[in-house]
Amino acid sequence: MAVPQPDYGARHVAALVLIAEPGHRHRINPETVATTLELTPGETRVAVWLAEGRSVREMAEATGRTEGAIYRHLKHIYQKQSISRQADLVRLVLSLAELG
Repeated sequence: MAVPQPDYGARHVAALVLIAEPGHRHRINPETVATTLELTPGETRVAVWLAEGRSVREMAEATGRTEGAIYRHLKHIYQKQSISRQADLVRLVLSLAELG
């Protein structure tokens, strides 16, 4: 017999906690990201930089492209991976870093 669980009125609650250690960077292999996620070189760079903590503005400045171009890369990545948020992409890329 199942024991009833209390209902506190919360529905579909989720949280992502990212703990960053200053001075410690994940070793993300862009080649692994590109191959595993089937990304173009531009998409790979955006995915890796995002996982390393760079902002869209920083990526645009570093590449000489517009923020809109960076967001288009993100949109293509989201479509390829069936995800919809930057947090999902970061989690995915960091999980690949743990494998390598």
